[in-house]
Amino acid sequence: MGTSNLERAVRVVVLLGHAWAALLCLMIATGWRGRAVLNEISGDTYWPWQSIVTVVALGVVMVTISIGAVRSAPLQRVVLSGAALIIVLFTMDALSLGSARLWLVALGLACTAAALTLPAGGRNHEAARCSLASAPAVMALVATVRSSDVDQALAAIRGRSLAPAASILLSLLTIFALATSVEGQRERTGRLLRWRVTRQAVIAAVVLKLLLLAGLYLHVTGGFLGGEVFWRPRVDQPLSWLHAALVAGLMVSVAAWSARRPLAAGGFPPRLAAVSLGVGIMEVAALATLVAITVVGTVVPSADTSSFFGLPNWVIDHVERVQVVIAGVILLAALAELLVRRALSAGLYLWLAAGLWLVPALIGIAFASDTSPTAWAAPGQVEAVVTVAVLAMVVTGRTAGLQPRALMVLVVVPFVVLHLDSFWPDAWMDHVTQIAVVAAVVIALWLNPPPAYADQRRNERSRSLLVAGQVGLLTLYLYLFNDAQLSGVLGSSTTIAWLWLGIPITAVLTARVAGRMGAGPEPTATASEPGHA
Repeated sequence: MGTSNLERAVRVVVLLGHAWAALLCLMIATGWRGRAVLNEISGDTYWPWQSIVTVVALGVVMVTISIGAVRSAPLQRVVLSGAALIIVLFTMDALSLGSARLWLVALGLACTAAALTLPAGGRNHEAARCSLASAPAVMALVATVRSSDVDQALAAIRGRSLAPAASILLSLLTIFALATSVEGQRERTGRLLRWRVTRQAVIAAVVLKLLLLAGLYLHVTGGFLGGEVFWRPRVDQPLSWLHAALVAGLMVSVAAWSARRPLAAGGFPPRLAAVSLGVGIMEVAALATLVAITVVGTVVPSADTSSFFGLPNWVIDHVERVQVVIAGVILLAALAELLVRRALSAGLYLWLAAGLWLVPALIGIAFASDTSPTAWAAPGQVEAVVTVAVLAMVVTGRTAGLQPRALMVLVVVPFVVLHLDSFWPDAWMDHVTQIAVVAAVVIALWLNPPPAYADQRRNERSRSLLVAGQVGLLTLYLYLFNDAQLSGVLGSSTTIAWLWLGIPITAVLTARVAGRMGAGPEPTATASEPGHA
C-alpha cells in the first residue's frame, strides 16, 4: 500500500482507512447490519452497529481529507476544506437536540477548522491534526451509540420522494468510481494485452461473440441489463442505425488513429464526473437540496427549509431540456477544444464520445412524439456496427493500421462492458450496484493503488485522498441504501446510469492511451498476417 514513506500519524490513519474500507465492503457485499434494536419511544427499528460503523467511517473521511487538503494547491484546498466542514455537519447531526447542541456543533467546526489550518509535516502537527479532525466524529459517536441517525436520513429521503433520484445518483457515482478504477489499470492491462494476437484469433472471437449475442436475443442465456426494451435491434428505425454508425465510426477511427499516436493520458476522471453530473442533474439538484437542509437543520433545527425545494422542483419539471443543454455544451466544448489544441486526450475523447452518444438520445427523449421516428441508437446497435466493422476489416485485410491486438480490444471490451452481467447468476442481478461499488474500491485501494512517490508530502496527499474517496463512497452507500424502499429502485437506476455512460466509457477503453493498454511497440507480427506489413 506504499505506507512506508508516511508520517506515523498519517500512516495510522491510512491503515485504519484500509481496514474500515474492508469492513464496509463486507457489510455491503453480505448485507449484514448487525443486530436490530427496537426504539421503545418511537417504535422504529434501528441498527446500532451500522450507525457506529457509519460515524467512524465519516471520521476517517474527515481526517484523511484534512491531511490531503493542507498538501493541495490553493483552489483544491478550498474545495476539500469546504467538503470537510459539510461532512462535519452531517456527522454531528446525530447530536441530541437541546441547549448544548449549538455549542457542540460550533466546537466541532472549530476543531475541524484548526485541523485544516495547521501547517503540513512534523510528527506533532500531524498528531494534533488527526486528533482535532476526529473530535466531531467522537462526539457524534457518543450520541450515535443510543440512536440511529441513519433512519432519520432515510426518512427524510422517503418523505421528499427522493428515493429514485438518490439511487440514480449513487449508480452514476458507482459507475464513475468503477470506470476510473478500471481506466487506471494501465500497467497491468498493458502487460496482459502484450499477448500475441493473430488474425485467426480475432475472427474466432467475432464468431464467438456473435453466437453469444444470438443466444442473448434468443433468450438462450440470461437477459439484458434492464430488459430487452433497451437493447432491441430497431431494424424498423433506420435513423437509429445512422446514429449507431456515427458513434461506432468515431470509436473505430479513434482506435485506428491512436494505434499510431496514443492519446495523451489524463483528464478522464474529472470529465467523466462532469458527464455523470450533467445527465444526473435532476438527482444532483434534489440531493444538493437535501444536503443544504441537513446542514441548516444541524445548526438551526427549528429553521423553515421548505423554500429550499424551489430549484430542484424547477429542474425536475424541465429535466429533459436541461439535460439536452448540458450534453450539447459538453459536445460543443469538446469540439472547440479539439480545434484549438489539435490533440486528443483520454478526457477530451470521453467528452466527444459522450456528446455524440447523448445529444441525439436526449433530444429524442425531450421532443419526440408518438409519430416521430426514433433517431437515436441503443447500445447494442453501436456494438453491432463496431463488431461488423472489425469483421470486415479482418476479412478484407484493410485494417487501417490496426494490429490484431487492437481489433481484439474492439471486439472484447464492448462485450464485457455491456453484457458481462448477462452471463452471471441471476441472483447477482439484484446486487449489481453492490458488486460494482465493492469492485471499484477493491481495484482502487488494493489491486491498483497509486505509486509510492519519493516526495513524502505528495505520497501523504495521494494516499489520504484515495482513502477519503473510497471510504466516502462506501459510507454513502451504506448510509443511504441498506433500506428496502431505496434498494428496491436500485436495479432500474443502475440500468439508466449504465445506458448513459456505458458507450462513452467503452469508447475510451478501446483506444490506446499513453501509458495504458500497451502503448509501447506492438509485438512483432509475421509477414503472412494481413495488415502487418
